[in-house]
Amino acid sequence: MSTGGDTSIQKSIRHSEVALLDRDSVVRCIEHRARSFQGWRPNLHIERLRTQRYGVGGHYKHHYDWSGASRDADRVSTFMVYVDAPCEGGGTEFPRVEMPQGERGRWCEFLECGEDTGGVGVTFKPITGNAVFWVNLRPDGRGYEETWHAGLPVTRGSKVGLNIWSWGSARGR
Repeated sequence: MSTGGDTSIQKSIRHSEVALLDRDSVVRCIEHRARSFQGWRPNLHIERLRTQRYGVGGHYKHHYDWSGASRDADRVSTFMVYVDAPCEGGGTEFPRVEMPQGERGRWCEFLECGEDTGGVGVTFKPITGNAVFWVNLRPDGRGYEETWHAGLPVTRGSKVGLNIWSWGSARGR
């Protein structure tokens, strides 16, 4: 868990290795692309990028990326990028998001489609080079409850992810 400059290891909550990335030209390019994807909003800033490596048993319990501590500024959005994912397990689960209907088979390339969950709950497969993007905050600054998510345990191999968090105000979009 990280709060400001302090990081503590609580393996029952999150079991991974985390590294903050230096803001070199490659990282700045990624930051610019993340801002561009979101329309170059003037009140949107990118947090310092960090990677995490999950080995066998590595996981991150259900959580929100927004804190709700302030309605003026929070994590507006998240990109979860699968940098390297030669693993089994380790998906990113959203138990409150509805499974896409209709062309469901098309989504099974990216989502776990094994058992019928009654349409609620999706798990994104960790596929090297893919990313999941979601908006954390409603226009009024409250967090979307649907963004409750977890990094499921890796059962074989390892997974390296990159977090890109946008920080700012949800208001004025």
